[in-house]
Amino acid sequence: MSLGLLIAKETLSVQFTQDNDHVLVPKTKEFIDRLGAELLEKTGFLLKVVVVEDSQHAISTLDKNLDIPTDSLDSVAAREVYKQYLQNSAQHTPYAMIVMYIKDKKIDFVLSDRDVFDKKLEERVYFEYMVPLLPKGNDNPTQPQISAILFNGYSEAADLIAQYYGKSLALNIPRDESGGREFVKISMLFMLSILFGVVIFVYVTSKFFKK
Repeated sequence: MSLGLLIAKETLSVQFTQDNDHVLVPKTKEFIDRLGAELLEKTGFLLKVVVVEDSQHAISTLDKNLDIPTDSLDSVAAREVYKQYLQNSAQHTPYAMIVMYIKDKKIDFVLSDRDVFDKKLEERVYFEYMVPLLPKGNDNPTQPQISAILFNGYSEAADLIAQYYGKSLALNIPRDESGGREFVKISMLFMLSILFGVVIFVYVTSKFFKK
């Protein structure tokens, strides 16, 4: 069996999102699944999104076969344990995982190696395509915000990985070369459209039940 057929077969069974609390809006998950499958099929590189509601709660549900004790860990140590778990449980290489810890308001990148996705590219994705959408101050991110942040970061990371392999992604969002700010606007509009839809839904249903 050829390498291409092996990758295509593997793609059918791969999960590109790990979102146990169902935080991502469906459209974002669908986009990541489609784009991740195309990237894996064309390059053999797995790009995955992991959403963790609470790092300390998450590690309490993991296998105890870890090098670090999980009792009474602060959030920093809990994230390190979870990173170790993701690395140990990875079933495909090379890979990169964009991990968002919602309660901690942190985003980490877990990588199999730095050959494809080096520190410079990681910082570009984080600072240019994700940070502008993070909530300010002590505000907690909403589901649409979380989805927009990961949508943005995933799309740019996928493009950069594909470029490393000399490939292009037909299913990615087209954008011009004016920089990250224009692309951020796409996700902002996406996020605002969802919020607007929620407001309309609440307004209509409240009117209906008042009758």
